Amino acid sequence: MEIKILNSIMFNELMPWSINEAIIKSFNEKLKKANFKDPANDLELFAQVCYLVSDYPDFLKWLSKQKPNSETKLQQLLFTSELPDFTDTFLKVLFNPHF
Repeated sequence: MEIKILNSIMFNELMPWSINEAIIKSFNEKLKKANFKDPANDLELFAQVCYLVSDYPDFLKWLSKQKPNSETKLQQLLFTSELPDFTDTFLKVLFNPHF
């Protein structure tokens, strides 16, 4: 099994120790442009990711093979949880340290 991202970090274009200030500025500008609008579907998200990695041709080539086949609307993931009522002082202090 090939781990493309790990190989890119260890041997190719994603080596963190070879990043300089110009690369960071370039990526920041791309990030601002890509983050201008939230993607409504997976094809828009895929286009944003491709734009962000456009400086890395090997990774972009691999990513282009992963393109979604159909347009699927993205849904925001929501999660809520509620803690049970406290039954004693120990649990109240444990779950609420600012007590």
